[in-house]
Amino acid sequence: MSKWFNNNEVHRHRSYDFRRKNKFWIVILILIIFCSLIYAYDILGLKTSIKNIISTNLSVEKDLILSKNKCPSEIIPDRLLLIENNMPQSLTLMKGAIWLTNNANPSDYIIPQWKDGIEISYAYLDFNGVCHHGSSKGENINYVYCNNLGYSKSKTEISKEGVVGDTTTISYSINLILIKDKVLKEDIISSLIYYKIISSECIKQ
Repeated sequence: MSKWFNNNEVHRHRSYDFRRKNKFWIVILILIIFCSLIYAYDILGLKTSIKNIISTNLSVEKDLILSKNKCPSEIIPDRLLLIENNMPQSLTLMKGAIWLTNNANPSDYIIPQWKDGIEISYAYLDFNGVCHHGSSKGENINYVYCNNLGYSKSKTEISKEGVVGDTTTISYSINLILIKDKVLKEDIISSLIYYKIISSECIKQ
């Protein structure tokens, strides 16, 4: 009887030790999982924070560039009249070449002007015209792009007494993005179309 009691007591102690060891390892496992979750959260949070900081800096930089190159409201008109070549490509003219005009009758050519009356200057390209339909990477095929258009305005200071002072000149290289607004004329030779200006960039010279 005494022997059975002793064996039973030993077995009970062993079971207790086993349960205690199991509880110990379960607690360790829970702590490991908990610490892993905290670590993962910190890492993800850090990555998100870095990503947000980079995005914010890029956005601020972009806004600064846009603000720096923002065109004065008195320069850019609401729309421009463009004439587009519809004839097949030749040695002197490329099909789809686009020029600026300021008259519904192209034969009576009038130099196009900015909103404040200053003439629009540009480098004449024999084959490609002045503007082009979107075709390069990053451009939209539904838009027309007119780049490197010139604006130059000089103003001379004159005092109340009539004394001539300094002359200051404001010059911009202007890039425009336009979308078709109204077709005035369209035939096999050319198209005369009003294009609405949807974006402008003025780079001070």
